Amino acid sequence: MTEIDPDRIDPDRWLSERETAALLGVGVDTVRRYRRAGTGPAWSRLGVRLVRYRRADVIAWARAQGAHHQGAA
Repeated sequence: MTEIDPDRIDPDRWLSERETAALLGVGVDTVRRYRRAGTGPAWSRLGVRLVRYRRADVIAWARAQGAHHQGAA
């Protein structure tokens, strides 16, 4: 199986909540909880109800979380 390099995929692509959850390996409810708490990746509201996450922001946030937890050990 070929491993996908997240840096080679369009970093400016907008992701849905479901795609963001899949990328992070968590449930959609967890992504929503992060957003409400202000602790998750940066997001934008497009229109009245459409919430989207920029792929590069999600990856940067996830890497920062990993670095934060590694540093705490």
